[in-house]
Amino acid sequence: MLLFVAANVAKSIYVDFLWFDSVDYAGNFQRVLTARAMLFVIGTAITLVVLGFNIWLARRLAPEGLEESFIEDVDPDAIRRVVSVVMIAMTLFLSIIFGAVAAGSWETVLSWWYAVEFGVDDPAFNRDVSFYMFDLPALHLFQGWVLSLLVVSGLGAGSVYALTYSLQRFELQIPRGMRIHISVLVGLILLVIAVGTYLSAFDLATSRLGIVTGATYTDINARLPARYAMVALGAFAGLATIANALLSGSWRIPAFTIGLWVVDGIVGGFIYPSFVQSFQVDPNELEREELYIDRNIDMTRLAWGLSEIEVTTFPAEAAVTEEEITANEATLSNIRLLDARPTRDTFVQIQSIRPLYTFEDVDVDRYSIDGQ
Repeated sequence: MLLFVAANVAKSIYVDFLWFDSVDYAGNFQRVLTARAMLFVIGTAITLVVLGFNIWLARRLAPEGLEESFIEDVDPDAIRRVVSVVMIAMTLFLSIIFGAVAAGSWETVLSWWYAVEFGVDDPAFNRDVSFYMFDLPALHLFQGWVLSLLVVSGLGAGSVYALTYSLQRFELQIPRGMRIHISVLVGLILLVIAVGTYLSAFDLATSRLGIVTGATYTDINARLPARYAMVALGAFAGLATIANALLSGSWRIPAFTIGLWVVDGIVGGFIYPSFVQSFQVDPNELEREELYIDRNIDMTRLAWGLSEIEVTTFPAEAAVTEEEITANEATLSNIRLLDARPTRDTFVQIQSIRPLYTFEDVDVDRYSIDGQ
């Protein structure tokens, strides 16, 4: 079976190589294959070491005591041997999975590896545009991969500890080494989440939540400060969890900091931005968003190569002659009497004191009057 799968994969690779070679891109194809193989090996090796070490450490730190099997007439040592085999198999399987995920991200990694600067800085964070094209996706990929590895390692270690307590009929006594191990894993997970939150701040540069694509008033003045606060609280919670396990062993400080972090995520991530948008931006949207609309226009012109266009002013004449009106009668007769977008908002505001009805939509229609 394995030989058949290997032969099928080799056949596909060979066919692809022949095609790339026919268009003189064999070197690029070899580079991709090399990158995928290296990422698979590196990802598998790192996962094997980290996951295997945590499971091994959990077995060493698990409390020892009088053990009785929860299955009658079964020796606890037999259960341990079976679990050991299962843990080894799961470690190997998960290592291959993590390696395959790393190999599947070859395009993101190669784009980051061969990235070049564009020579253009974004107006929100003053970083080269290449950072958002190449660096940021790779950093998100690495952060997510490490976070997944730590979570799986924590689950693996937790499974070992749970098995130990089940054999001891759940007499809960947590030794210091076990407490430190769990705390370090939880603290590292919190730190990696804080890194992800920090990276998400740069995602605001391409946000689509505002009136235009890019960071808008609410993003810069509400979401960005909230995310920085979440980064600080998340990092503090992670460090406090690790340090507290080494020093006092009480869970109160980590629990308090994690709770504060969660509250900040809810308030700063949802409630405060909604408040700013509703009470500061919406009532005076044009003035609040003028700077960010200008940024969007400038970057759009630059992206489409329109920044070098020479602008010529054609002053409009204040007076319109009767001949011009007659010559453009068809155009003038098709001018809308009202703009549907502000009209709906105006109607809603005027009628807001009367909750009997609301305006869900304002349509533009045509009517035939006197044959016209």
